[in-house]
Amino acid sequence: MALLVASTVHAQETGDATCDDKNADRAIAGCTAFIEGGSQSRLELAQALSNRAFAFATKRDTARAIADYDRSLALDPDNAIAFHNRGLAHALRGEIDDALRDYAEAIRLRPGYAQAFSSRGTIWERNGDHQRAIRDFDEALRLNPEYVRASTNRGLSYFKLGDYSRAIADWTTALRLEPDQPEVMYSRGVARQRSGDRTGGDVDIAAATRLRATVADEMARLGVAP
Repeated sequence: MALLVASTVHAQETGDATCDDKNADRAIAGCTAFIEGGSQSRLELAQALSNRAFAFATKRDTARAIADYDRSLALDPDNAIAFHNRGLAHALRGEIDDALRDYAEAIRLRPGYAQAFSSRGTIWERNGDHQRAIRDFDEALRLNPEYVRASTNRGLSYFKLGDYSRAIADWTTALRLEPDQPEVMYSRGVARQRSGDRTGGDVDIAAATRLRATVADEMARLGVAP
């Protein structure tokens, strides 16, 4: 589901093909062998730990992910991506203050880091602080105007504030960039209905339901319902 999903974690290249593998289990094995090999530089070791943490995170093993990010950042405290990705792991565990600290540090280290702004915006949105969320999504979209997650989640904040025209505009942009998003199409349909466009809303909701029959129940849990 795109709505209320934070920015995707991503690995960085270590120079070791197995440690960079997109398959999490192979990456964990490859990074572990590289880490235990004993011939790495400090930064190479930091990156291998960060990549293994990324692999653990993709398997939702957040405790091991955070432990590896801790070790990585002790070796390379200027790695904004590692701070951001550790923040995502903390967020998955409900450790909101830790996540916010990590996102803030990622932004301090890399002021143009759109993903970190978007991830922090998602935290604010979940906490009901929609104005602060919108400010972070605004910055993410200023840095990357085609950032679909930021558009979809900013649309949700606008929706929660009752600003349906702006919600519709954000979700229309998101669907133009990535059309196959039933949750966004459904949400736009609800916003259209609430703004008086019953026909347009019905069309969106019907199309979204054809794509995924359970979308109405999913979005109702996020507070998006006719």
